[in-house]
Amino acid sequence: MVNDIKIKKLVFVAFVLSFAVSLSEILHYLDSSLKYFDSPRSTSLGLVIYRLMTFFLYCFLVLYINIFKKDIWLKKINVKYLFLGSVAINAIIYVVTFFPCLYINDKFIHKLHETEAKGLAFIWLVYMVICLLISSVWKLGARLKEKLGRQQFVRYSKESQNFENDLAVLERSYLTSFLLPRKKFLEPVKAKDFAIFFIDEGLVKGKTFDSKTYFIDKNIQELENKLDPNTFFRTNRQHLINRNAVKHLEPDSFGKTGLALNVDHEDVVISKLKSKQFKEWLVEFSG
Repeated sequence: MVNDIKIKKLVFVAFVLSFAVSLSEILHYLDSSLKYFDSPRSTSLGLVIYRLMTFFLYCFLVLYINIFKKDIWLKKINVKYLFLGSVAINAIIYVVTFFPCLYINDKFIHKLHETEAKGLAFIWLVYMVICLLISSVWKLGARLKEKLGRQQFVRYSKESQNFENDLAVLERSYLTSFLLPRKKFLEPVKAKDFAIFFIDEGLVKGKTFDSKTYFIDKNIQELENKLDPNTFFRTNRQHLINRNAVKHLEPDSFGKTGLALNVDHEDVVISKLKSKQFKEWLVEFSG
């Protein structure tokens, strides 16, 4: 979920936070006229660097654990106790980082006044809250990014699948000619020369543009599957029409469409359900 968050980003954020909280020490060291405390205290370069590093390590630790480790540690805990578990983890972080820092400040850098120790404890707590907010926003952004990425992937997969299906249709080999019996011999006839395939008294026949009729040894469904769908359309259960055979359409008041052909054949009726599909096909692939 958050594996894409780089450690160097956390280092940068932790440094910015630690620099901000150490700004008071820096201003005192530089003897700046800007004061964050009523009474200035003795400040050395060592104290400035030490405070900067301790706050940096503290901020980095809080960010790192709350972003990368907390969810793993609380994985097996009941949902009701997740909040308490989170509070416990961050309380431990607070204790194991603040009190050693306070001790080292007291013993090795300079003597801390009680008010300053309380102020440091308060700042420590405030920065924990800030780090928790940053961690929450960061994880929320990572989850949102993951969700959007998943949605885009699903959409891309669907589009790719549709594209592959369309490509498969385009690359598919279709029947381009027939070898059909006529009198005592077999005659090769190109598929595009047929204006219509139809069922007559239970037999499948094909009629060419020059009005020759042939018996076809395939059923209408087989012809529909094997012929180019850009050229032939199944208008109903009994007819398969070549687009070049269409003379004109005659819509009726019931939504059906009568189809007049360029060959000597009775008009074909297209149902209301297929009329729209046929018109779209006729326009889409025309030309």
